[in-house]
Amino acid sequence: MKKVVYSVSKRNGSQKWSGVGYLAEDNLFTIAISKNGKPYIKVIEGIKGHCVPNGRDKEYSGIVTQALENVPIFNKEKDRYETRDYLEVEYYVWYKYAD
Repeated sequence: MKKVVYSVSKRNGSQKWSGVGYLAEDNLFTIAISKNGKPYIKVIEGIKGHCVPNGRDKEYSGIVTQALENVPIFNKEKDRYETRDYLEVEYYVWYKYAD
């Protein structure tokens, strides 16, 4: 595992988070806080295959598409959660090794 400083944002701009995380194999492990205030680990898979050096020392960036299955989504009109079988989310990822 290598320690990295990262910034991740959804392509539509609705979410952005950054901090210190860990890069292991092909995955970026980040620490996040839920709305209830509980910490959890968020994993972005396939980082190394999609991120390329951006011209600066030890810095990489790219676009990663993550496929999710059986995702609960809240329907405001029906006031309940519905499950989607398949959903793709695109993230813009930047990271720098913290060695």
